[in-house]
Amino acid sequence: RQVGAPVHVMCTRRHGWRSLLRCRPAAAACLVALTQLQAQPPLSAEAWFAEEPAPAQDDATLHDIAFAGPKLGIAVGDRGAIWRTIDGGRNWEFRFAGFDAALEGVSLLNDSIGWVVGTVAAPHTLVRQGIVLQTTDGGRSWTRVDAQSLPALADVTFFSATEGIAVGRGEPRQPSGIFVTRDGGRQWEAASGPRVDGWS
Repeated sequence: RQVGAPVHVMCTRRHGWRSLLRCRPAAAACLVALTQLQAQPPLSAEAWFAEEPAPAQDDATLHDIAFAGPKLGIAVGDRGAIWRTIDGGRNWEFRFAGFDAALEGVSLLNDSIGWVVGTVAAPHTLVRQGIVLQTTDGGRSWTRVDAQSLPALADVTFFSATEGIAVGRGEPRQPSGIFVTRDGGRQWEAASGPRVDGWS
């Protein structure tokens, strides 16, 4: 091996085994690090696939949290930040929403299926619009499912795998700011009612 070439070893951080430690010139220091790693418990499958948040995401304001039973929980916030726990809140792993969105509300139907709503800036125009994300694997991954233009959304509740209600900013054509879905979050129908500027 070339002297001074980087040696990559996994190290532990505040959010678990996720980041890379670069040991460059001192072979002895690398050996010490590797010795310490041998004393650590083996990596779980969850830890291997956990993501490392950017500094802005790590410090992002959180807006909502939901639990499906005593162990699985999801917290959401700004910068597309989604945090997931599988041990009742003792430890949290980061999952990026895939969008730099302000995520405001989360609803978990069970330990597999859940939804997140919020606001994201549309490409090019930067107009703020609603966003709906769904997970079918307990929060490990999230997919955008809304298939229509929605105003900024503030909260969501699902009653089954298909039926749910979201609330957000009222607009001239959708004054109540209340939206109902019957297909799992793809299509939303505005409920009738007086004009509401926004829900919180």
